[in-house]
Amino acid sequence: MSLTHLRSHAPVAGCLAALAILVVLGCGKEPPAPDADCGDVTIPSSLTRGTSQVSITGSQARVFTGGAGGYTANASLATLAVLDAFATDAEGRPTSELFILFPNEPVAGKSYDLTPVSAAQFNDPDFTPTGPFAVYGDAYDAAARDYTRWLTNTRGCLRILDVISTVGEQRAAVAQVELSGTWEGGASGSGTLKALMNAPFVSLYGLGAQRDTLFATMDTLPVRAGAAIDSLATNRLAVFQMLKSGETRLVVGASALVAGTAADTIELWLVLPGVPHAGQVDALIGAPTLDEAKAGRATVAFGMVRYNSPGSPPVVQRIFRSTGGTVNIRELVFVGPAALCGWVRGDFDFNVTGTELSTGADLGMRRVTGTFKSTLTVLQPADSVRDGAITARAAAVPLPPATVTQCTF
Repeated sequence: MSLTHLRSHAPVAGCLAALAILVVLGCGKEPPAPDADCGDVTIPSSLTRGTSQVSITGSQARVFTGGAGGYTANASLATLAVLDAFATDAEGRPTSELFILFPNEPVAGKSYDLTPVSAAQFNDPDFTPTGPFAVYGDAYDAAARDYTRWLTNTRGCLRILDVISTVGEQRAAVAQVELSGTWEGGASGSGTLKALMNAPFVSLYGLGAQRDTLFATMDTLPVRAGAAIDSLATNRLAVFQMLKSGETRLVVGASALVAGTAADTIELWLVLPGVPHAGQVDALIGAPTLDEAKAGRATVAFGMVRYNSPGSPPVVQRIFRSTGGTVNIRELVFVGPAALCGWVRGDFDFNVTGTELSTGADLGMRRVTGTFKSTLTVLQPADSVRDGAITARAAAVPLPPATVTQCTF
């Protein structure tokens, strides 16, 4: 089972792939006592939440301070853990990535021997590893839709130095990884990688897992006694971090049936340019044009609410697009596109102006407020969401491109 296999198959197949790993590793039972020895290390004060420090020596030497994140997912009786450390460019987009997979939740003091994995095995959809493993990918190729240089381990270890629990935030695993191996793909020679990471991680599937939810209200402006207040409460969210050059943005889409109707739907969109970070507040919401709101993309951060009637595809009847406001990112567990699954939690408060699309009639001003939390899919740098670039009034909730799938959990 390769990284490609993990991230390119449908959700059911992805879960089965995870199960295949965990069956080999003991179906969630405690594995045999490992003899891994990563050596003593001092955790630097600069290793803050969501960061990593990676050093590679040998034929492709480099040192970087980057990001870190991860998740756990429970499938049947087994738990799979993924940790991820990645370098970023000036725009915050991952450019290389250390991907680590092991059984069970991160536990302070636990160590694992890393199983040798070659590039050929890693890219074989039918490969099943015999234990925890780590690989480092570099030099992303848009045509190949993947990293092209790989440092694969012939020996190595993983040690969980600490697990930190902070009120109001996801737990974080402070981990040490050491591996020595050979470069494959577009590079040759050997190398040794040493990494420290402080990776917030979220439970995405199984007991104690986080659940996607969004709650919002839309009041009339100015506020009038007895005026109708629309509300939206749903667990139907589609959230994507796009990394494509010129289109880098976080897209949050939610939909639900309109109360009192059989098939009419309401959509709420938040679109934030760039790669947000945890604690980012007062991300200003701008004013898109009507055409930009129809297309689901604009040159400014924006929010909107759309009302749709049944059809194939549904037909957008009314659009309320933002005129100003804020989105606050309260928490973000971010990973690279190899790890795929992140997590975001935040709130929003913005004003909108409404338009009846069939007539062009002005529907007045309203205020939208609410909260959201959701699994986050990090797309490949070559990919763009199919987010409703429309010439007619066809509705389109954000969807991944046909070549990939969203986070399976």
